Amino acid sequence: MHIYILHFDTKLHHAEHYIGATRYLKRRLTAHAQGHAARLTHALVKEGIEWKLASVFQCAYHGFALERKLKDQKNAHRYCSICNRIPARTPLGTRLDLSLIPFPIDSATLRKLSHATTVDMPDSAILDDADGECPKGLPLGKEEMEDNGYMGF
Repeated sequence: MHIYILHFDTKLHHAEHYIGATRYLKRRLTAHAQGHAARLTHALVKEGIEWKLASVFQCAYHGFALERKLKDQKNAHRYCSICNRIPARTPLGTRLDLSLIPFPIDSATLRKLSHATTVDMPDSAILDDADGECPKGLPLGKEEMEDNGYMGF
């Protein structure tokens, strides 16, 4: 399970960050970049505001509960590696080195790559893996994930 923080290039009203949790980080970030993953990131796309992945934590258990705890604190900037040279420590698990993530971590690049390889989804097809399920049509089994290059991201 990954808990992640997106840092917006420009504030959207009062919001400067988005906190999310997922088991499929690359798919979720691609959906955010297209504006299909959450209402806030949909609004970012409509306004033309870009974002960058600022922090990722890997935790074994209770990922969605920890995500909710962070959201309720309303202090995402404390854990953002862009806002703070040395982000606050968290009880979230292991902070991952963003340079090791094997795919782009900014909205503009993810959107360009996704347009080159996939068809846009309608607004009604918002991806939400809050139930922990993989979106339909995507690999679910361990062997299938390994065959498709899933590396824990």
